[in-house]
Amino acid sequence: MNSLLLKMILLLLLLGQAMVNELHAEEVQRKIKVAGTAVSKVVPDTIIWTLNVVSQDRELPRACGKNEEIVAGLIELQKNELGADAASEIQTGYLSIRKVFEKDRNGNDTEFKHFEVTRTVTLCQRNVKKFEQIYRALSQRPDIQATYRLESSDYTKIRRTTRLEAAKIAKTKAGEMTEVLDSKLGRVLEISEISEARSFGYRAQNFTNNVEFAADTAPDAVSGSFAPGTIEVKVSVSVIFEIK
Repeated sequence: MNSLLLKMILLLLLLGQAMVNELHAEEVQRKIKVAGTAVSKVVPDTIIWTLNVVSQDRELPRACGKNEEIVAGLIELQKNELGADAASEIQTGYLSIRKVFEKDRNGNDTEFKHFEVTRTVTLCQRNVKKFEQIYRALSQRPDIQATYRLESSDYTKIRRTTRLEAAKIAKTKAGEMTEVLDSKLGRVLEISEISEARSFGYRAQNFTNNVEFAADTAPDAVSGSFAPGTIEVKVSVSVIFEIK
């Protein structure tokens, strides 16, 4: 008898717990998850040029000498055209040396062709009005492979403002959706920034000799027929609200 009573009590407790779990599940389901995205644009104030200087010769010392001459010319270009002499304005990387061979039909190395010496130089251009001038000077050099990216000193401030705007957009969206369903928006349960590839502060272009193009960004206030374009600041946030 006592055993039967204990079993009934245990069964009632299990049923009660199941009902509590079900009610709790219903409460958890009363929520809404939305995403808000805000976009801002800003004119860049800095251009970072990444230049791969390539020189070739059958004699290694001569190949290295040619490379050093090109790098020295770039340093002079930086100082004369941009007025930069601080170490932070220009950086030179290590030399990379490799042997280049002729190839047979199967792609196998045959006779030695020449040495190829490569060094990376980074130029920091803070006067964006001279973008066209530097662009044309570099694009006419067959021994330089160049890319550039745009940056702004206001990146952190603008991104913070854009993030707050994205959160406001998410709140407005959630409020409109719950209102049309005769419900009310409750407290915030969770908020997070959606990870995206960084678009702000970065716009890379690549060019080779005898090839010209304009940056594929919106026009800005920079003078000249070429302009580096504008930078896009895009931030998305995800927010989960309680539904009352």
